[in-house]
Amino acid sequence: MFSALFVKSVFLGASVAAPIGPIGMMVLQRTLKLGLKKGLASGLGVALADMICAAAVSAGIAAILLQAGPLAWLLKLAGGAYLVGIGIRAWKAAADAAGEAADLKGEGALSILLLTLTNPGTWIAYAGAYAAIQSDLSGGWGLDYVLGVGLGSGLWWCFLSLFAGWLRTKLDQGRREVMYRVSGAIIIFFGIWGVLQL
Repeated sequence: MFSALFVKSVFLGASVAAPIGPIGMMVLQRTLKLGLKKGLASGLGVALADMICAAAVSAGIAAILLQAGPLAWLLKLAGGAYLVGIGIRAWKAAADAAGEAADLKGEGALSILLLTLTNPGTWIAYAGAYAAIQSDLSGGWGLDYVLGVGLGSGLWWCFLSLFAGWLRTKLDQGRREVMYRVSGAIIIFFGIWGVLQL
């Protein structure tokens, strides 16, 4: 049925995805502001990025990327700057319907997928996870590992989006605006912190 490696990888994918960092805050913020469909699209974009990282790690590509000094520096800078920009937009976004409609453009799976791929922490986490389960591999580049990571990550992001979607129905407009500002401030913090680590 399912291999032991696949089951382990599902748990690994969920474990790497679960800590709430800037990506998690973005998924929460998008779900609260734009609704469950946008939140799910964003979460599944992250899960796809996690699968890409897992595949690159198991194929040996990630080791090259992580050691490419200028490229790694550029990825960190781009990711940090993008986070600051997203955080500022979240902070300034009006909670009214017109503001929400204007913010729909560009806030889907693709933008968050690209942002996740610029996060060196994601690459390092999956490189470490891959090293931990490498003894379970029976040759090849670990398809069970990649698919398991994708499923585990996807399940987590679906859960988080569904929770945020439920929360959205419980908050009035004023409280939702406070949530936008809080999440925006946290995203800005993560972006600045990322740039300062260069």
